[in-house]
Amino acid sequence: RERAPAEYRQVLHDSLQITGQMQAVMSNLLALARAEAGQLTINVQHVDVVPLLRTAWSPLAESAADRGVQVRWEAGSNCCAMTDPGQLLLVIANLFGNAVNYVNAGGDIRIETSRQNDRVCITVSNTGCTLTAEQAGHVFDRLWRGDESRMGTQLHCGLGLSLARRITELLDGTIEAHVDDGVFTIRLCIPASHL
Repeated sequence: RERAPAEYRQVLHDSLQITGQMQAVMSNLLALARAEAGQLTINVQHVDVVPLLRTAWSPLAESAADRGVQVRWEAGSNCCAMTDPGQLLLVIANLFGNAVNYVNAGGDIRIETSRQNDRVCITVSNTGCTLTAEQAGHVFDRLWRGDESRMGTQLHCGLGLSLARRITELLDGTIEAHVDDGVFTIRLCIPASHL
């Protein structure tokens, strides 16, 4: 049937969004399959973590601002790691995407870096979490999604944090999640650089 130009634009916009979501799902599936098959190449080098975090945040800044989200950066000094910058960027992009998608409108996201002995730690927290402490233990399980209100949106399929955990392990790091009084926090620690 005939449609007005505005209707065509909306259909094209919706189609582009769906295509982007499907591409993200397929990229995560492929990366997870490669990681589990031992086919990811890890190129460890000296990495200044804070600029990498800023790079990962850049594509999400507008979306966070549109929702009135306040972002607090607490970057510590001497946060240089021995890691693969490309793989770490993929992990951080998943953590940031998760925080932006699940923070409450007008809520807060906190991004913190610190150096603890021989580790560089990155902490990403967001308000508005409805998960229980028990459910937080499942966020790294493949295909697990705990936010009942978003189950039908198809925005997430439960692969991003599973992929983040697997890559973090390949980077000789640790990653954990917890919930405290409506704040969801993920803490990632990787080997520090001794340069």
